[in-house]
Amino acid sequence: MNLNRREFGKRSLATVATMALAGTGLTGCTVLAKVNQSVLGTLLSAVESGVTSLLTYLGNSSAAQEAQTLFNTAINEVKSWVSGTPATVVIEALNAAVAFVAVIPGISQYAALVQLIVGTVDSIISLFSANSPTTAAIRPRTAVATVTLTNPPRKASEFRSQWNTKVRALNLETLVLN
Repeated sequence: MNLNRREFGKRSLATVATMALAGTGLTGCTVLAKVNQSVLGTLLSAVESGVTSLLTYLGNSSAAQEAQTLFNTAINEVKSWVSGTPATVVIEALNAAVAFVAVIPGISQYAALVQLIVGTVDSIISLFSANSPTTAAIRPRTAVATVTLTNPPRKASEFRSQWNTKVRALNLETLVLN
């Protein structure tokens, strides 16, 4: 088989992504197969809960409401995505939600929480990118850098556990997610 550089790159990426996703615990989620939208929707709901609780704690209820709207849009896009189609709309909705979080004033002292939020959303974006044809152009995210977590949460319970560990370390018991 004679592969040009582009085809070699595509196949290499698919192989690396398959190896990276092996054992992730996302039932039914394999590269170029099916993303478990229910699990990812529930995970995003937990992220949204963390974001809105932090913003409410900071006294910014209008930002909490806007974040909730952005995350709900992203959740709806995740749940309505059709496997095998470009995930452009899903990825842009996820990018919009995470970019909003990054520009909220007064949030910098909670960097560990922001990194968990951004890293979790970025891990979801990578799943959609790996399972979507590359035909649609996605606008680059400029408001916030990509975050790669060592152990990204794959389920809502894992996000809540990591979130709760971080809020307890910051002495913010009121932000513990149940």
